[in-house]
Order: sequence, then C-alpha cells, then structure tokens
Amino acid sequence: MGIDTLTKADLEAELNALKNQLETYRCALDQQEQRISGMVRIAANLTQNSEPQAAMMSIIEDISTLLDADRTTIYELRPNETFLRGLAVQCSSRLEVGIPVGRGVAGKVASLNRPLNLKDAYKHPDFDPKIDMLTGYKTRSMLCVPLRNPNQKVIGVVQVLNKISRRYFSVEDEALLTALASQAAITLEALRLQLRLNLSNAELTDLSHQLERRVEELDLLYRAERELLAATDLRSLAEVALTLAAQVGECDYTAALFIPEGESKGRALVRSDSEIHEGEVEIGEGILGRTLSRGVTQSLVGQDFQTQDFEPSFGKAFNQHVNDAVVIPLRNDAEIVGAICMANFSPPLSLGATPPITLFELLAAQISRAVHLLLKREMEHQQMRLSTIGQMMSGVLHDLKGPMSIISGYSQLMASIESKEERQDFARRIKRQVTNFNAMSQEIISFARGERRLIKQKILISEFFQRFQESALPEYEEAQMELVL
Repeated sequence: MGIDTLTKADLEAELNALKNQLETYRCALDQQEQRISGMVRIAANLTQNSEPQAAMMSIIEDISTLLDADRTTIYELRPNETFLRGLAVQCSSRLEVGIPVGRGVAGKVASLNRPLNLKDAYKHPDFDPKIDMLTGYKTRSMLCVPLRNPNQKVIGVVQVLNKISRRYFSVEDEALLTALASQAAITLEALRLQLRLNLSNAELTDLSHQLERRVEELDLLYRAERELLAATDLRSLAEVALTLAAQVGECDYTAALFIPEGESKGRALVRSDSEIHEGEVEIGEGILGRTLSRGVTQSLVGQDFQTQDFEPSFGKAFNQHVNDAVVIPLRNDAEIVGAICMANFSPPLSLGATPPITLFELLAAQISRAVHLLLKREMEHQQMRLSTIGQMMSGVLHDLKGPMSIISGYSQLMASIESKEERQDFARRIKRQVTNFNAMSQEIISFARGERRLIKQKILISEFFQRFQESALPEYEEAQMELVL
C-alpha cells in the first residue's frame, strides 16, 4: 500500500507502534544503565574493604537490586575444607549454615563448578527445604553460580532467591550474576591473600621480637655467669646478683638474703635506685626469710600476703613496703642457702602484668651455683691455709730455738753479773727476742685468718746486722763455726 493510500488512522497506529518500540528501547537502556551503574557501585564497594566478610556484605544488596531478587547469599569455600560457609547473608536471621560440598543446590554448584537456574526450587532433587522450615522463608526461584579464582578453582558460591518481577531468573540474569561473581571472586581471593600476607608479616614480626627477647635473655645469662663467677666474696656476689635481677624485670626493688650453714639469721641486701642497703634478717622474717623457710618459689600480689601469711616487707631492718613480689629460694644441692627477690613491679602484677618467672628462676639457679662455688673456694683456701700453717709450724719451731736459746743464755748471765749496765743490755736483748717471738706468732695467726698487710719502715743496716748477729751467733757457735760481719 502506497503512502498516498494511507489513512490517518493507519499513520496514527504506526506512530503509536514506533512510540511503544521507542519506550521499550528506552526502558531497556535505563535497565542497562542501572545495571552498569550497579556494577560500578559494586566494584567501588569491593575496593573499600580490607576484610573478606565486610567486602561481601557491602555488595549483596546491590546484587539483589541488579538481579531484582528478594535475597542474596554469598558462601565461602576455604582451602582444605569440604563445606561452604555463609560469608554474607542478606536476611535478619542469625542462623549460620554450613553446606557440605556436593549436597544441596549451593553444594552441587560448588562440586560441578557450573551455574544452576531453578524456576521452581522445590522440584529440584538437590534442593533441601529444611532451611526454609528453620527460617520460615519460602523459596520459589533460585539462581546459583560459582565463585572462581583466576585458576578457575571454586572458592565460593553466590546465590539469589525469588525473582520479584517474574517467576524465575532469565538467561541474561545468569550472565550478569556470573560476571558479578567473577568480580567478587577476584576481590575475595585478593583479600584472602592480603590477610595471609598480613598474618605472615605479623607472625614474622612476633617471631622476630621473640628471637630478640631470647637473645637478650641469653646475653643476660651469659653476663651473669661471667660476672657472678668473678665475685671474690659474698658481698660482691650479692651486689652483682641484685644488679642482674633488676635487668630481668621492671621493678623498684631487688633483694637477696644469704644465711650461713647452721645459722638462724644472715645478711640481707636490698637494691633501690642503684643504692644497696644492708641489714640482718632471720629465717622466717619478711618475704625473704619466709621464702627461705618454706623452700618454694613465691609469687605474691594483693591478698596473697595475708592468705599465705607473708609480711609485706624485706625484714625489720628495712622500711620499704612490698606491694607485689616474686621470691625464689637459692639452693646448694638439697640445702637452701638464701633467697632472691624482685618486688614492686611496673606495671603492678595486680593489673595483669606477667612477671618473667622462668628467666628469673634461671638466674637464681646461676646465683645458687655461684654461691656454692664461692663457698667451696673459700673452704679450699681455708684448708690450704691450715695445711700451710702445719708446714710452717715445723719451720717456726726451728726458728724459735734461736730466740729461746738467747733468752735462756742471757737470763743465766744476768744472774751472775753484777754490772747494772750489762744486765740492762742483756734485758734489752731478751726483749728484742721476745718481740721477734711475738712477731712470728702474729704472722701465723694473720695467715690463718687470711689477713694481708704490707708494712714499710726504715731500717738501719748496722742495727739490722747487729740484731742478726745476736740471733744467729748461738747456732754458729753450736755448729763450731765462726760468724764474721
């Protein structure tokens, strides 16, 4: 029919058809623009989160809007697991569902690695209505597609339920959801990798800090072994022990008590701000004496002092108040010879601070060993002195024969000589021999005590040889030898 024969009604009908077609195209274009806008929004939301669950939760409502679905759920399949976890669920229910791979619709999609589009979910043999029964929700149509990583391995499933505007989801819906699932899968895999990297970095940092602490502890124990063994007496050993104990933990006071074998009290030292105070403490007195009497490590804080019957002090000789403390007995084999303590920690133990008891016990063991070796050395030195004194006595007894002979000879001469001047001279000589006798005796006593003295004095050579002649002449005459000076 030519244009000349067209009636006005025909033209209006054709124009209306064109308008309807244009409106259809406009609606399709609007829908496509909405989908593109939604996909851009989903992409933006995915990049704004650093945690997988938060990222997936941010997009499920947009997915429902784009697919015109009533509800969206994203399941996660973690490495080395055989069931799907509900990572993001669009509903008010707090029911957490775990779906075994291969069972149910989502599990079947995960195992087959391909989408399932159900027009009527209840007619599909893999649909499990138990979840509907538990939640009170009625599932009609369902579209379920796998989440695949770049290696095409399934790492989850995205599921949309109940198409709102139609009875079921279309092929176009399936293609759109597949594209969205691909985008979500890449993000999920990237966030997983980032979390593993963060965890690995955190573990490495933690291990590095632990290693640094172990190195510091080993260095402390090495210095303790060297410095403790270098101590020459119990006082210097105690000072070294208190300094090292102060480096073990953050505390205001360190204290030590040493009690000699068979004694009921001993000397205690308390270190505070690099100053050391010393006092006498009895067994059972204060936290040091009480720990020594009980023989076990004590960790005291708050009410522990009252419940375990401990005075919150180091002893009557000290005025420091103890708020919290760790006290360790010092053992020499089976015998307890003392105790060492850290007290008033910062932060306080009452606030949950953890004292370094293990390191402190290792240090206490080193101190105990150093005390044992020091006492052993002192005993050996004493035995060596006694042995040397025994050897010296034979020589001293021989050396005493000269002064005794002189004293005896001059005493006899004084009885027969009338000259006062000669008797005074003999008396002076006898006095010098007595002085020599006392000097030799004092040397033996000083050596037995471990005393050391160096005496410097001027000597007149003529007087020295004159006295030598007086002392030695009797032995020369007895041997019938002439002494010439």
